[in-house]
Amino acid sequence: MRATLISVDFVKDSDGNYRFIEMNTDTSATDNFINNKLDWSELITFIKKGVWANDTIENHIDTVAVIFKEEIHRGFVNSLSQSLYVDTPGQITTWIEESEDIETIYPTTVPDSFNKLIIRMAYDENAILDSSYAKNSSNALELFVDNDDSDSCINFYYSSSEDGVYDTINKSTNPSPFPDFVGKYTNPGQSVFFGNLPHVSDSATTEDRWNMLIEQNNNSSSNDESYIQNFHINSDNIADGVSQSLRQYYLVYGDHLHLFNLGSVVLNASFGIPSASVIDGDLGEYSVEDEAPKIYPSKHYYEFSTSVPKENRINMDGVYETEKFISASGDDVAAVNIPTGSLLKTVHIAGMPDTDISSEYLQFSFEGSELPNGSSITESVVTSVNFQAMATNTLFEVSLEDGDKKYFGEGAAVLSYNSSSNETKFTVVNSLDAGDNYFINASGSLIDITSVKQLILHEPTGSYVKIDVESTDTLLTDGGYFSVVVHNACFVEDTVISLSNGDSKNIENIIEGDEVLSYNEETKEIESNLVLSTQQPFHSNLVKYKLSDGTELICTHDHPFYIHCDSKDLASFKPGKTNSRYNSITDRVSLIEVGDNLYNSNLDPVSIESIEDMSGDRIKTYIFEVNNNNNFFANNILVHNKNFQ
Repeated sequence: MRATLISVDFVKDSDGNYRFIEMNTDTSATDNFINNKLDWSELITFIKKGVWANDTIENHIDTVAVIFKEEIHRGFVNSLSQSLYVDTPGQITTWIEESEDIETIYPTTVPDSFNKLIIRMAYDENAILDSSYAKNSSNALELFVDNDDSDSCINFYYSSSEDGVYDTINKSTNPSPFPDFVGKYTNPGQSVFFGNLPHVSDSATTEDRWNMLIEQNNNSSSNDESYIQNFHINSDNIADGVSQSLRQYYLVYGDHLHLFNLGSVVLNASFGIPSASVIDGDLGEYSVEDEAPKIYPSKHYYEFSTSVPKENRINMDGVYETEKFISASGDDVAAVNIPTGSLLKTVHIAGMPDTDISSEYLQFSFEGSELPNGSSITESVVTSVNFQAMATNTLFEVSLEDGDKKYFGEGAAVLSYNSSSNETKFTVVNSLDAGDNYFINASGSLIDITSVKQLILHEPTGSYVKIDVESTDTLLTDGGYFSVVVHNACFVEDTVISLSNGDSKNIENIIEGDEVLSYNEETKEIESNLVLSTQQPFHSNLVKYKLSDGTELICTHDHPFYIHCDSKDLASFKPGKTNSRYNSITDRVSLIEVGDNLYNSNLDPVSIESIEDMSGDRIKTYIFEVNNNNNFFANNILVHNKNFQ
């Protein structure tokens, strides 16, 4: 049997009725909810009763598998494991954990069987529930209307060429500082926005103003991709000047989407509701015949919304651009002044897995605060410095007892000591507890964290920085604190590269200045381009592809291939990781599968017959950067390459 963890958000309207806002998979919860409110009793009762068939219990569940993401689901996993141990003594004999990388949208598929319960907490693009109704909440809202239950969901207006018009809008306005409407996009990479109706004219009615907004929405080029909702106000949705909503957690299972209720929690906005004078000052006055709506500056999102922004957030795991690193000579150096090939101070932590997969290094820990025997400060070569523009206007400030302040993206992982558990591990910055976590500096001393603050900028300003180094993967920032970095995508030695003169070279022999064959995506032609630089990092996360013409390719999980298919562009074994690391091809990469056709050097299709994960020992790999086209032919197959800077 399969079940999926979901959360459903509700808000009360002016009449006190709860209305559905959206449903989410890949959902998270606070430690307070997990420790005090999470209730597995309905699931436990079901497990103890067994699987029913023909009005009799035919089989008992004795195996539970959980597919999850370490950063956001570990609390759920630990709680479920403990509940099963206590409440089903001796029944569950096999416990399986499948931990996925944070960026994964195609998680591991665990085979089902009569005695197995498979609980998926990680988002799955192949699941209709996730990709159709959680990913795009307009589809879920349409279900309410289609089933004559529009009073149970938020009032909305959506017009599309495919689905027609859905209009349940309540044509009323709200007093300042509250917005009249919420704008959303069907594309999950774009966030919501808040606004007030256009003025139109001094004589315009509220209905006139709503009609103008709807007309503008219908006439926009993004008509099919956006929709409008009422912003509902109820005093029950506000506590101590802070906006609130209700979140309900469920496990959904079976063909008819039965539910196990896991509990509910009140969600608070990050900041209090601003005064009317602040909003009026930010929006300015309407002109006499102003036909444009007044859109709230993005900084106010965190005052009126209780959920995280919807922008693509997979690149928010770096340090902020103002942070500095330590050179091999011991000097502090800004990221903009770090060239490829230079040396930075890193730390080798004995026993730490050699991986840049977050689901693996976030599970690594050791007792106490002293680094394990065999650990040492060392130096590593910079293979690339990557700047990713902020997708949202938020970052985290970590203040330390010595007065130093460090700035990170919310997904950055830092080594910290947890006094409650007496263990040291990598912790995601937005989960740091100032009363419980300590930084460890290069000399092994504990540095007290005095505060962890979420900062909201007026607009997204600046970039996050990720520095790829080899061969030790834990960097020292100025002050000697530890953070995680990532790798490049590469091929193993003996991979044959096609040269422009008709010859070939093994990839380990490619040098700067060589001319290789590459593919021009605009002209659709093969042409010659120069090799700009080469690198030789070490990797353990490898995958082997066997093709229909007998070709074999071994490369890193995130290396993308061009796919000979109209519905696919680029694909890799770990597309989430590829999309997060290849800035020039973000969101172009999907999951590579057996049966996909690759391009050979004649641009003819060659199909994939098998895919084998070869993760294991750490070996030397090779990659190079190609001028202009960012691709080359490896073993006669067209592959992409990553910009080093």
